[in-house]
Amino acid sequence: MLPNLSRQLAMMNVYKVIIIAKPTIPFNNLDKLLIDQYVMQGGKVLWLVDGVIASMDSLQNKSGAFIATKNNLNIDDQLLKYGVRINADLIEDLRSTKIPIITGYSNNKPQQSYFQWPYFPLLVSDSKHAVSKGLDGIKCDFVSSIDMVKNNIQKTILLHSSKQSRLNLAPAKISLGILENPPSIESYNKQFKPIAVLLEGEFESVFKDKLMQKNNQIQLKEKSEITKMIVVSDGDLIANNVSASGTIFPLAYDPNIKYTYPGNKHFLINAIQYLCDENGLSHLKTKELSLRMLDKEKIQKNKFLIQLINIIFPIVLLLIFAFFFIRNKKRKYA
Repeated sequence: MLPNLSRQLAMMNVYKVIIIAKPTIPFNNLDKLLIDQYVMQGGKVLWLVDGVIASMDSLQNKSGAFIATKNNLNIDDQLLKYGVRINADLIEDLRSTKIPIITGYSNNKPQQSYFQWPYFPLLVSDSKHAVSKGLDGIKCDFVSSIDMVKNNIQKTILLHSSKQSRLNLAPAKISLGILENPPSIESYNKQFKPIAVLLEGEFESVFKDKLMQKNNQIQLKEKSEITKMIVVSDGDLIANNVSASGTIFPLAYDPNIKYTYPGNKHFLINAIQYLCDENGLSHLKTKELSLRMLDKEKIQKNKFLIQLINIIFPIVLLLIFAFFFIRNKKRKYA
């Protein structure tokens, strides 16, 4: 029995935006057709797709390593047609969050230390676009880079890696050994690799010239109305962590430091609001600026000046205040 395509598409068209969040199994051609025709009729999509299969759970073995492989979802051709390619690689970034590692034992109790984990980039947006302007503290887990393909679609980079990042092509060995023997800083020479891209315009169907109309259930369209979509190369950006006991943590909550990074929530809300707004002029809420990563190069370069201002200057100021206070007291009671 043939699926009722027109009914399924009509059900999808009820929604202003559909969210495709961290798919783990390949899309079949029917799924692709429905998403494609939803877009052709002006539908908006927020894609959150991993380019590589990688998880911290895979490190829980004796070797402390695993092989990250390409995430074959059967949508590469579809995204390519729309204007982007999610690469089968992993971004390693010097601006990243930390993970706990057992470094020793005291009275048979494990002692943990925290190390920068380059596979968990921490994004700070410098974009001028309403979706990501001023956003801070966006937590990513095993994120891939995005390439933009030349076509008639307008593309805007919303999020990217820092100026000190590099790419690890899949299949890639992911090992805790990178913490013990870190690569040279000079090897982090790939800067600002795209992680989230906004696409706007008239999209061409991935099924153009590939599908024959065999029935009149739906009228297949080969070109969309003016519409938009956002592609993010990290499915975990929208995922809540769950504890072993079943407790659901807030979005982007880091249990190691008991802190919730604010950027993920604001980015997703802004993205959905922007996609839902027909004019693309959403009155987005004022962004919360709560975390700014320090520039390590600048700190090292101006180390003496920073120490002078933060240590010596307050002491000098206190001494000057004490001098005038004592002098004034002697005058008053002399």
